[in-house]
Amino acid sequence: MGVIQPNGDEWDFWSTQMPSGDWTNGSTLHCSESGNHSNIVTGSGSLPHSATSGAALSAGNLRVNELENGSIPHAIFVVIPSSNGYVYPGQSNAAQGGSIPIGARVQLKYTDAQIDAMTGLAAWEKTLLHQLHDYGLYALDTGGDGRITYKWESPTQYTSFGGTNPGAAWVNANTPPASWTPNGINWATDLLIVDACYAGGTC
Repeated sequence: MGVIQPNGDEWDFWSTQMPSGDWTNGSTLHCSESGNHSNIVTGSGSLPHSATSGAALSAGNLRVNELENGSIPHAIFVVIPSSNGYVYPGQSNAAQGGSIPIGARVQLKYTDAQIDAMTGLAAWEKTLLHQLHDYGLYALDTGGDGRITYKWESPTQYTSFGGTNPGAAWVNANTPPASWTPNGINWATDLLIVDACYAGGTC
């Protein structure tokens, strides 16, 4: 769970347990990291971090309103099954044994024109492919179901205080699959890993 303060600082909590009862009535929120009940971290990851990389949890979420608008103008934070070391902006490694490091930035080789020319894809699929070409995915945590896993914006931020999830209607109308394999993309040959020097501003 990530909490963003009015000044922009983010405090992250790992293994959060939802409080019972009314959130506004003094309920206690429990969280942990390796048995410690004080896993609090700013977006810089300067304290023990809840994501493997030390990245802020809200960074790079997949947001339904951006899919609806047809544009995702930023990189996306994804989870990979396991990792092989780490590069900037990654800060640590976990679940070793993978083929790419934590912090790796993955991009699609296709051009925007090639994506536009593809057939048999829904509009939201092309939006994701354009994002993958233009900005890419940062592998910033390990876990998931054995695939590259997107981090969807949580509806809890809207529903925990009695609001409605603004993305529910879009999800019901488009029914994105749990495992996305767009036609025409070969994940083994059509992706590249960008040199970490670009993220670090050293090249």
